[in-house]
Amino acid sequence: MQSGMLILSDLYTFVRKHRTWPTEAMRIDGLSLLGKEYSDICRDTVATVPIVRGLYLWGFYNGNGFWTNIYIGKAGQKKTSSLHNRLYKELTAERACIWREVLTIEELEKTGAEIHPRMWPKYIHHWHRAFEKTGTTHIAWIALPEIEEANIEPIENDLIEAMNPTGNRKRTKPPEDFRDDTKRVFGQLRKVINARAHRETRFPLEVHRDFWKETLSNA
Repeated sequence: MQSGMLILSDLYTFVRKHRTWPTEAMRIDGLSLLGKEYSDICRDTVATVPIVRGLYLWGFYNGNGFWTNIYIGKAGQKKTSSLHNRLYKELTAERACIWREVLTIEELEKTGAEIHPRMWPKYIHHWHRAFEKTGTTHIAWIALPEIEEANIEPIENDLIEAMNPTGNRKRTKPPEDFRDDTKRVFGQLRKVINARAHRETRFPLEVHRDFWKETLSNA
């Protein structure tokens, strides 16, 4: 089962460097050189992820090396919805969660309104959804080309129920017993997360100090 870990340290280096230019660096419409640079970093970050079906888990290691689950998602088989492209799209379109490290929610909302003046009343909802991934430093992924697409969502639902990620608000009634595929995926996720090579790449964020306070207030 092919799997891996994305490390988002280069994205945080970028936002810290350009924290005084958010209206340029946060643009996703291709009209800003800084916005394109950010997207290029995202493209490099997901370069090793295959164009297949799969599941992924956003999260971070705390100071003691323990993992926190933030968000679980799934990806389809088609090129535009594949694991590779899903992760690239989320990192680029939902970049507000990365910028939350250096800007407050109020500052980010102001920036969003300046970048998208006409669409902002509708777009603000997407920014607030992105904030639910705040604190993520790593993304574990698993390629599942051998599993039919219709069978991936039940696995995702099982994992959300079992791992209780803070960013997944939607819940379904769990089965009495986990599916065999869920057990295999869960075991592989734990291997990826617990790998010493991945754990040693942990790095702290300023926003981690407020992570639980914000998570509980939004519950």
